[in-house]
Amino acid sequence: GFAGDLDDVAAIINATFAQVGRVGSLSRLEAGNLSAGLQVHAIVQGKELLSVECTLVADDAAALHVFELIASTLLPNWSDSASWLSEALASAEAGGLPITTQATRDAYATVVRYEDTANTVGLLISRLYCDYAVARGEIQPFDPTLGLGVSRQTLQWAFEGLPGPIRLSFTRANDRMAQPVVVGTSANRRATLTLIGPDDQLVYIYLSLAVPVGVADAAPQAVTLAQQLVSTVLPNWSDGVTWAQTAIDASLAGQTLEQRRQGLRVLARPDSSSDRLVNISIAAIQHEPIILPEPEPTAAMTTVTVTGLPAEAVTCLTAVFYQGEVEVGRLPLPAEGTVSGPIADEVLLEGDVTGTCPWSAYWTISSRLPVADGQVTFAFAPVPQ
Repeated sequence: GFAGDLDDVAAIINATFAQVGRVGSLSRLEAGNLSAGLQVHAIVQGKELLSVECTLVADDAAALHVFELIASTLLPNWSDSASWLSEALASAEAGGLPITTQATRDAYATVVRYEDTANTVGLLISRLYCDYAVARGEIQPFDPTLGLGVSRQTLQWAFEGLPGPIRLSFTRANDRMAQPVVVGTSANRRATLTLIGPDDQLVYIYLSLAVPVGVADAAPQAVTLAQQLVSTVLPNWSDGVTWAQTAIDASLAGQTLEQRRQGLRVLARPDSSSDRLVNISIAAIQHEPIILPEPEPTAAMTTVTVTGLPAEAVTCLTAVFYQGEVEVGRLPLPAEGTVSGPIADEVLLEGDVTGTCPWSAYWTISSRLPVADGQVTFAFAPVPQ
């Protein structure tokens, strides 16, 4: 397991974790420090920590510092963590594939650079691993705590009711990413549908279709199965059936097609092992851009600076702010000689009511000056004797 726990991670990011979701036996916890552009998700099973995912809006130097703190806390025996993280950040491409390594015997580390307007990078340290291909711009094939909004039974019924050769029969398989798995295989052995997640909330769907050359019905049957999948999971997608047919044709031509609908990513692409195999996967979109808090608005001001006067002469002055010929404010000058007031075109300096301070001993080129870029400076000098 991990050497550190959630309290240790919370201390690093100066935030508190709260549960934001649960699928089956896995709970999803979240903590954020938005002022620092930082968000962390953790997956726990009971009290056991299974993974920590950190997303950060920062330059690579700052990201490396935070990532190394988290890595050294969770995996102190990962001896080359700093060098690997540095190299991974340097080579990760925006919106590209993630970079993964087996950090320790039972934990993996992954770095990804997201394709946002800001410089957003992610680090996943996880004891959960799946060898399915990862989509560009995602940190893992799927998140086992992000549900698809469809039950396992719904998919099974949809595919068990198909005619003869393309009817699927389902059996239980080994768990993936700590979630249960059911696999359906068609009677003609050319289609396999993998359903990952508990009965009431699947987290990943993977349909593999073989379209052998010279088999007349192979392509039409693959299209039928792809259309069945899309229409079952996304029944409100009006042109989903058309997209599914296009996706089969494109994948057989070596292309990858992607659609994002209702928080889900539907991906169709050729299998790396054969150009006659098409894989269609459906997973929840994992990364949502971090929305940094808007900076506090700073009211536009006019800054008045007085130089060349002793403190007692400065404090007898009043700055009068004008827009055109309309007075919009007046403020006394403090001893340090700088005051900020309302937006103005010109500023007039008034002395004390007697007219002697500071004018009896000091002079300036003009007691009324135009404002430039929100600034105006009155430079005084002693009156020549």
